Amino acid sequence: MSDRKSEGGDDDTPQYQFEYIDWTTPLPDGFLPPPATDPFTWTPFQKNVALTVCCMSTLVAAAGAGAYTSGIPQMSEQWNIGRVPLMTGVSAFTGGFAIAPMALAPVSETYGRLPVFIVSHILYIITHLAMALCNNFPGMIMIRIFSGIASSTFSSISGGLISDIYHTQDRGFPMAVFSAIAVFGTGLGPLIGGLIVGSDLSWRWIHWVQLILCGVFLIPVFLTLKETRGSVLLSRRAKALNAFLNDHPDISNTRYKAHVDSARESLSILIRTSLTRPFLMLCTEPVVFLFSLWTAFAWGLLYLFLQGIPIVFTLYHSFTPLQLAAVFTAMCAGTIPAFILTTILDRHVPSRIRDSPDSRLFAASTLGLLLPAGIFMFFYTANLAPAIPGAAVGLVTIGVFTIYLAVFNYFCDCYHRYSSSALAAQSFCRNVLAAVFPPAVDGMYKALGKEGMGALLGGVAAGLGVVPWLLILWGKRIRERSAWVGKTEE
Repeated sequence: MSDRKSEGGDDDTPQYQFEYIDWTTPLPDGFLPPPATDPFTWTPFQKNVALTVCCMSTLVAAAGAGAYTSGIPQMSEQWNIGRVPLMTGVSAFTGGFAIAPMALAPVSETYGRLPVFIVSHILYIITHLAMALCNNFPGMIMIRIFSGIASSTFSSISGGLISDIYHTQDRGFPMAVFSAIAVFGTGLGPLIGGLIVGSDLSWRWIHWVQLILCGVFLIPVFLTLKETRGSVLLSRRAKALNAFLNDHPDISNTRYKAHVDSARESLSILIRTSLTRPFLMLCTEPVVFLFSLWTAFAWGLLYLFLQGIPIVFTLYHSFTPLQLAAVFTAMCAGTIPAFILTTILDRHVPSRIRDSPDSRLFAASTLGLLLPAGIFMFFYTANLAPAIPGAAVGLVTIGVFTIYLAVFNYFCDCYHRYSSSALAAQSFCRNVLAAVFPPAVDGMYKALGKEGMGALLGGVAAGLGVVPWLLILWGKRIRERSAWVGKTEE
């Protein structure tokens, strides 16, 4: 594909014909291109390495949100601050997590995933060091905001990274692995935190342990992760090729550029685009709006459970911190049947939707109903044997996992080059609710009681369960009217 135009005006200025470069562009003899190749053609081993690094980073990022809550009783005693104000530390983290991808995702689409990924990883390590050393509540809240900003990269950009290296038909399994790790990590955080404080260690060790894990995981990021954004790699190839042709002007008067070079504008315009594109998609794309609403409530519920579990099991079963940590194993364990069931259902998608993005919704349209079922079961059986509400936590986890996975896959299939912006929009919505729910859980429980909370939250979750069915029935018509759907990487 070419876009020929001449540049140069004076008689002494060379006249060049410019063309857009792609991976099939013939290269002149003697030119040694940069070692990067089309990420879609990487070997399975190279793709698995990239996927593993993404999952490792996502695991520690997801754990960081909930691990903090296990230290609240100790911080409350040490700083003489109530539980509810300290719960805003969760809101601060998820608030930073919500805002940052709005800017970072489009920047990664234009300038590359790797630089954003590495800088975010380093910042995340620094924030854990700061939290481990923090001695006051206001400082902790500020650090939590920056920790959320840093960790947001591993969710929004990792989804785009997976879409960079896997074709649509090959993306289901790696995206399921990534989503399972994200949900698993959300339960792993309070599990680790509970084990630490239950062993009579200081709450600061919650952050020391996470700092060590993040430091260990940073090593393979530096050593093995490569740039995956195809357009950025083509831009580098074009610059190298132009430099070679400038040194050998007798070879050709053609010069090259990548499509992404045309999209790069001044810094102020880029920042404005970065901040507005996800919101624009959220407001103009029915698919993005409906899915963001759906996944936001599901994710908010998951964070509500992180705070509701200690209330229920302490009030009705007098659990110790170590016993509470054991409850969170249900959230981690729930990802295993969720992964297996989703994989099975993906192989039995009805033929009518098998070759369309709607196929990504089949598992969520069925297993997603376990979300309201689990909510009802959790609250209405809270005073029964602990295993029963514990099993309900597992059901909720399965429901949340299928919704999370469906959104990531569906957006990557539909929006291609703008998938990170679409994912940033839904990440903003779900993390805003995740910020609102935790501080409100104590007041909600006192006002509504366990049956009232179960009826309210389960009813809303059941109502939103129609979203995937609406997209399965009318998704094609909705996508045909979209200005964004189907814009592939050029």
